[in-house]
Amino acid sequence: MSTDAINAEEVKRTRKRYGLSQKSFASLLGLGEATVVRYEKGAKPNKANANLIRAAQNPRFILECIERDGDEIPYAQRKQAESYAYELISLDSQTAVKQHTPDVNELYEYALQQEILNEEAANIIGAIISFEVGRDEDDEPLQQMASQISIMKPSIVDEENRSEQRLTQIRGYLKCASEFVDRRIASLSAEESLATA
Repeated sequence: MSTDAINAEEVKRTRKRYGLSQKSFASLLGLGEATVVRYEKGAKPNKANANLIRAAQNPRFILECIERDGDEIPYAQRKQAESYAYELISLDSQTAVKQHTPDVNELYEYALQQEILNEEAANIIGAIISFEVGRDEDDEPLQQMASQISIMKPSIVDEENRSEQRLTQIRGYLKCASEFVDRRIASLSAEESLATA
């Protein structure tokens, strides 16, 4: 990566992500405050300083700097920078967990769950069609629900949905859809029974 990759905006963004003033950021990196000010106004850092600022984008590096030189900055900023750095590390860890690559058994289980959810979607559409057959007029809310599920149904088995998070979302949506359809059919059936009584 060349030094052009570090520009004024990136220097500022790196500093602000830890809630540090220009003076505190400079102190932690062993730079002068005037140097950081110049970089944030558009001056190009030399290679060593560009690499230092790049390293500061890693929250673990900033924690090391705080451990080493944290006494040189105001206590409140030190605590805030530590807090932000730990939060960023935590977010990175969560992202790494989310990006977990499933093994063969997990893929098989996901595919099985996708097929079950696909069948549930088909059952909801089937329930709507069965109810609507022979009625004088179609119920708009039921028709909209059938249309939405028909659009969604083919994508249930897509590879992008082979994760616990995505399957849980689909399962939740289908559960709500099924409950809505059951309530709507029960309500319309009751109305029709009263009308014919």
